[in-house]
Amino acid sequence: MARILVTLLGIALVLTNVGCNKSADSDPNINLLIDDEFNVSLWEDLNLDGRDLRFRLSTINDQDCLNSNIDYSLRIQGEDIILSINDLMDPPDCISGMAPANASVLIGQLENGSYPLQINLKNEIVNEGALKVTHTQYSIELNSDHGIVLDEERLLRIPDQTIWGFVGYKNAALSTVNEFTEAAAAVTAPKLLTIGNYGYFTIADGNEIVLNEQSEFSNTQTLILHLDESNAAAFTELVDTYRSNYGEELEIKIYTDKGEEL
Repeated sequence: MARILVTLLGIALVLTNVGCNKSADSDPNINLLIDDEFNVSLWEDLNLDGRDLRFRLSTINDQDCLNSNIDYSLRIQGEDIILSINDLMDPPDCISGMAPANASVLIGQLENGSYPLQINLKNEIVNEGALKVTHTQYSIELNSDHGIVLDEERLLRIPDQTIWGFVGYKNAALSTVNEFTEAAAAVTAPKLLTIGNYGYFTIADGNEIVLNEQSEFSNTQTLILHLDESNAAAFTELVDTYRSNYGEELEIKIYTDKGEEL
């Protein structure tokens, strides 16, 4: 924590000598050399009543508490989004251990469009750019990235009526898993998605889905499917039946674009 405060103080003094609140892009004579301190990533909350965008913040270096936090401020003025990363906060109930400090910044539901964006350090170091929102993705374009690293500049959005997950199983249950996937195919349809990061999973070449969550079983079959609302009840009943009848042999985890676990 001391390192970032000292760094920002030194830079603030340099900026004071050349004019207040100037970024490196506003004056060609200013050359800011700032260590990367924070990761910034995009995340979309999936809810029954809509979808909310978040910025997830984390320190690049581990801190002394497992539950350290990042202090920040957020201003949304019209279409302008101004996020300032202010300080690192050691909680009074520190859980001993080394881990990054974190924060989750709720932006909310946004219409499609381009939003002027700033991601700043203590409102002294200014990184300007734009947040772009479409039906298919969020993306960030910054003119500078002093002190921050974008984990990815683009987050793809999970299409409506998409379900995904996995079936984990014991070796002896392979035939049961095949029966389940055949029955599921009768009330769902294949889902082909653009390659990239969707937050909850990643799509690789060949429409292979890479999940963030792992099964307790060593064998896993992943699923990504289209499910019409008219077939939702039948699919949920199918999942419940196989869980009830074969719960000791397999594990079924299925999630929806509404943020539900079936």
